Amino acid sequence: MNESAPREIEIARAHDSISEPEWRSAVQSVPGLILGGPPVTITDPTSGEVFSAPVFPSDVQMKMSSGWVPVFRFAQGRARFIEVAGLNDAAHPVRRAAEALARRLGAEIRRVPVANGANEEEGPQ
Repeated sequence: MNESAPREIEIARAHDSISEPEWRSAVQSVPGLILGGPPVTITDPTSGEVFSAPVFPSDVQMKMSSGWVPVFRFAQGRARFIEVAGLNDAAHPVRRAAEALARRLGAEIRRVPVANGANEEEGPQ
């Protein structure tokens, strides 16, 4: 596995799933987060081709200085997000949002194990 590949982190409960209504309620209670949102569009700088991907109703975008950015994906009773640079900093906005959601949901934040077991299972410190 490529050591520089981004790792996924999840917000999940140890013994039961998070329901979609619980997730939506928790998201709506955290400032700076919105459910769904407009499709994500990027342009290939070489060809100029534009690519667009839908944002699903239970996915979450976060208000950043650059605008609304997709951060959390919700499916199968848990939310996942990509471990970004600086996430170990307690003041990082994605970490703060993840911690707020986990508290409201009675869940924990943990790294998603990879198939070969090389990924740590504990969340950001």
